[in-house]
Amino acid sequence: MRVRALGLLTIAMIVLAAPSVARAQMNVNQYRGLSESERAFYVVGLIDGWRHAVDVLKGVKESETTVTFFGKIVECTGPMTRKQVLDIVDRYVQAHPGEWNWSALSHAYLALEGACSR
Repeated sequence: MRVRALGLLTIAMIVLAAPSVARAQMNVNQYRGLSESERAFYVVGLIDGWRHAVDVLKGVKESETTVTFFGKIVECTGPMTRKQVLDIVDRYVQAHPGEWNWSALSHAYLALEGACSR
């Protein structure tokens, strides 16, 4: 009975999370259509996800590349405000209009990676 309840709870969580997963797959045109606060929550949510991935994967030897890949951004953006992070991503988006059909997630990564490499 307990296992069944846990299974039902897991399914419910997946169903409830589905809209937010779909939102993560938006392209830059869709991202640009969001309000400033929605864009900020999107970017901060990505960084939080990367932060959790880095924390979970730190002890796994095979995941060194992933930890390095996202760890630099997580460390760099840690002291930044929500507005600073949003400005970095929004400026990158505005500078690349020919790529607005591309993934918003990859644009956010490229923007933050570029800013953190300086």
